[in-house]
Amino acid sequence: MTESNSLPWNSETDTPSQEINLPEEFVKARLDEVLLVLIAAHDGASGKELLNDLRAHNCDLSPGTVYPHLRDLADEGILVTVDKVRSKEYQIDDPAHLHTRTRDLLNGITRFQYFLLKHLDEADDDALPPIDTDQDQI
Repeated sequence: MTESNSLPWNSETDTPSQEINLPEEFVKARLDEVLLVLIAAHDGASGKELLNDLRAHNCDLSPGTVYPHLRDLADEGILVTVDKVRSKEYQIDDPAHLHTRTRDLLNGITRFQYFLLKHLDEADDDALPPIDTDQDQI
C-alpha cells in the first residue's frame, strides 16, 4: 500500500496546515481526554467554550453529552470549577494526571495504528477497497 492519509503539516509553525475535522464517534469514545486537552489549551474554559471548540472541528455534541463528563471529571478531582458571573470555568487540578492519561491514550492509538498497518500490509491489495484520501475527513 503506497497511499497515505497523513495530515498536511506546516513545518514552519509545527501545526496542521488545515482545519482538523474530528469524527464525532471518535470524540465521544474519548470525550474525557478531548475535554481535558481543550481545557489545558485554554488554561481553563467554560462548557460553552468547549462546545464551541468542538463545533469548530465539525463535532456538534450536545450540552447533555458534554456537561456530565465535566461533572464526572470534577467529581474525580481531575478538574476544579471556578464560579463566574454566569457560568463555571473548568480548570485542570492535576496536570500530571492529564499528561499521564493523554500519553497513555496516544500510546494506545499508536499501537492500534501499527496493528492495522501490519495487517493491511499483509492483506491482498485487490481484496481491499480503495483508501479515501479526502483531506476534509482528517
